Amino acid sequence: MTKQGIMKCLNYIEKAYPNAYKGYGKADWAQLADVWAMQFGNCEDLDVFAAVGKAVSECEFPPAIATLKKIMVPEVSINEEEEWKL
Repeated sequence: MTKQGIMKCLNYIEKAYPNAYKGYGKADWAQLADVWAMQFGNCEDLDVFAAVGKAVSECEFPPAIATLKKIMVPEVSINEEEEWKL
């Protein structure tokens, strides 16, 4: 994920949940961007941005990184019968 992509995602979340980041200063934003760089460094900007968009449409509160990752990689649920066929 690029720095520009991270900032775009964080800006989207900030606009969708304006009270969540009300007291953030430049240092806070820089630290948050660093955390996102560590967590999403191997991801494509569009994949993360799509997850953010989905989370914003479904979540009443700002999405956690774990929520975004669950959206990006949904759990595969197959029953025992399907598993044995494989």
